[in-house]
Amino acid sequence: MGFHFSIEHTNLVAFLTTPAAEPPRASRNQLYGLVAALAYPNAESFLVSRDPQWLDRVRLLGEEALRKIDQVREYAIVDPDQVEESLRKLRAEFGQYDLYALVVPPVANYDNYSRWRATGTARLVGDYLARTTEAALILFPEYDSAPDLAALDPLPACAALADRLGDGPGVVFWTPRGTAVFVPERHVEDLVPQLLMALRSGRPSDLDRLLESASERKQRRVLQLSDLHFGTNEAARNLPMLEAELFDVVREVDRVVITGDLFNNPEPQSAAAFRAFRLGLERICRGHPIVIPGNHDQRVLGNSLVSVGQTFEQISQIPWAPVVVDDDLGTVFLCLNSSITGNFARGRVTTEQLVATGAELRSALAKTPHVRDYLRVVLVHHHPFGFETRPSTFVQRLLSVVGLSDETFLLLGDAREFLDWCARWEVSIVLHGHKHVARYFSEVIHPEGARQHPVTAVGCGTSLGAEGLPLSYNIIHWDDQQRRWMARFFESVSGGPFVPKLITTTRTIETPAAGVGG
Repeated sequence: MGFHFSIEHTNLVAFLTTPAAEPPRASRNQLYGLVAALAYPNAESFLVSRDPQWLDRVRLLGEEALRKIDQVREYAIVDPDQVEESLRKLRAEFGQYDLYALVVPPVANYDNYSRWRATGTARLVGDYLARTTEAALILFPEYDSAPDLAALDPLPACAALADRLGDGPGVVFWTPRGTAVFVPERHVEDLVPQLLMALRSGRPSDLDRLLESASERKQRRVLQLSDLHFGTNEAARNLPMLEAELFDVVREVDRVVITGDLFNNPEPQSAAAFRAFRLGLERICRGHPIVIPGNHDQRVLGNSLVSVGQTFEQISQIPWAPVVVDDDLGTVFLCLNSSITGNFARGRVTTEQLVATGAELRSALAKTPHVRDYLRVVLVHHHPFGFETRPSTFVQRLLSVVGLSDETFLLLGDAREFLDWCARWEVSIVLHGHKHVARYFSEVIHPEGARQHPVTAVGCGTSLGAEGLPLSYNIIHWDDQQRRWMARFFESVSGGPFVPKLITTTRTIETPAAGVGG
């Protein structure tokens, strides 16, 4: 059996084919597009089957699902219950297989995907596996160009594809129980006969064991924490939950960064609690955590009008450097203090700080020229893009529901100067906190007299659940060979397990050009 689908529908396809999965949220357009393709296959045969009755059933169920989706208003985010009800009967058809295989082409072949499908891994999996057994469904995502992928509540199969989207050729295999791994092309030929033996044995657990043993890890990972607010009741209550999660997660990341508001007030007890937490991280992570300050670390209650002036006594005891070069990660971190000035809870990166940090970066590039090719990441506490900015991209529309009305008191001051500086130095990612909610926003910045450059801001929520909000952390995946990166957002609500809430990938990042900017 074979199934062709648009790559933007990957998470919904994963839901169709994973009976054990909880339903994800999705945009109405995504849901409608997938179901319409099932109800009305295109000329290239969206579905391939030796059983014409199966195709007829799928078409009829697709038409029935479309009638339900027609009642959802356009551009809406469809909640999980509606997604489950719309796809319930289709899941019965697509969830009956013991194994699923999604073919991932090499990056160079995205534009010639139709031609590549007839060779290599695609032919091996598509012809041999599908011809040999009816217990597997072969999936072929359709690409118009080098793909981007974004999904709310990403399922394991979708996450496995996004994690290795630039690593093709290969295959993402998964089972109905949720085991999902990317297998490189060089291992597929040896793995397929073993999978066939497991399918014939009637022992489903053998499939999961084979897939887990075949997985590989290639990309680098950065764990982002933020807004811990040590000294609050929420921090004390939620710390065991976060530490238990990090004990497992930190072993799989290459660096930990913390984007401010380490404690709730600049007082010795709260600062000591954070230092104990940081030292615990150092014992289990590969490199020292990179820490920047937030407004609460330097102002009583984070508000410059509550106290007389500011205090840097506690934050001064936490080591941090403006420029951190990580050769293993292939990344340069530029660390800024946006809370030196600003009224209320606002902040600002001063011109003096931008000049000083730029000078340190230029010095690093001059001493070690290979650093010019590294990914450049800014760490700053305040968000440079307002949360009330009109959403324009798919990911922005998905997250527009978090916009609040207090931006006047929270936004980074002189944000345009800061973003122009980022673009001039070809910074690709800005990691921030402050707002206590996850955020993703991207914009092409064109400074006067310089080349335009895309700058993406990734915001982390509150990692210890300040103000009763969900516990949050982000993981940024970076592949320096394919020059692609991906962000994954995780949340724990009311003491529940941490679950992925959003996943998004970028297009290939160009290598910075030599010169003043790099």
